[in-house]
Amino acid sequence: MISRPLTRLLAHWAAVAVGGVVGLVMFGIGLRGLFVMNSNDTWVGIIAALAGTLTLLPLSILGIFKPAAAGCGIIISCAVSLVGAIAVTVSSGGRFEFSTSGLAWFFFFFGTPSAVATLLLYASGQGPPRLLSRDSKP
Repeated sequence: MISRPLTRLLAHWAAVAVGGVVGLVMFGIGLRGLFVMNSNDTWVGIIAALAGTLTLLPLSILGIFKPAAAGCGIIISCAVSLVGAIAVTVSSGGRFEFSTSGLAWFFFFFGTPSAVATLLLYASGQGPPRLLSRDSKP
């Protein structure tokens, strides 16, 4: 049976590898998106698009050294992108429609980073960092 530290090590490097490959693809999509934005795009939409696409690669690289911080950063990035996408859809009068291609894009942009964040948090062995705990020393 595989020992617990080895499973954490495997989860750590699997998260870094998947996050690096998917992050590279998403980074390319985000850079391409920078050049097609125009005056009709709202600030919320721009921030949501950039938060969702340009952050996974740097946070995956950070995950090599600080997996808990990188995992929390990826979760925050996904949350900002999801809230922004919902806000843009609602403000533009659009409707939420479910389709197979829409679910595939949703999984790619939110499911994969969430899986990477989960693996990084598991690999850290400590869960998310406690920013406001009573036990922390200044």
